[in-house]
Amino acid sequence: MGSWPPPNYEIRPIFGAPLPYVYRWLTDYSSQDPALEKGKYQRRVIERSRKRAVLEDLTETKKGWEWYRSVVTLHPPNRWHAELRGNVPDWSLDYRLTPLEPDRTLLTIRWHIRQRPRVRGQPNPSKAATERMMRRLWKNFARALERDYRQTLRGRAPSRAR
Repeated sequence: MGSWPPPNYEIRPIFGAPLPYVYRWLTDYSSQDPALEKGKYQRRVIERSRKRAVLEDLTETKKGWEWYRSVVTLHPPNRWHAELRGNVPDWSLDYRLTPLEPDRTLLTIRWHIRQRPRVRGQPNPSKAATERMMRRLWKNFARALERDYRQTLRGRAPSRAR
């Protein structure tokens, strides 16, 4: 008997900005990203080019360090793919942007997690809890992105400008 397939996850946040702006903003990775999503991890950008980004994220928890490396393959103008590997379960994510109106963009994120037997004694989170956590994270990104977009409309430099 084979193993069960991993569950598939999906969320669909909407951004109040045009697709080209959303794509550039979301794929412009930096060490500032944890603050934008209100995350408690540290990020290093190892590599960043027009077609690829490599990131390392490190989180200190009560039970020790969680680390993973993300290899992101960019497919401009509207999609990208990320593979996350480390000492936590592996993630494989696909991102696709769809224009809704001139200043609104839908991001569809589909992913699966290759769970392992309990990592350091922790049970695997439920599908509902994982999707809820991701919606909360992307809601924070949407706020920051939309704030920066409004600033560019007013002729000001966005806070995330590099």
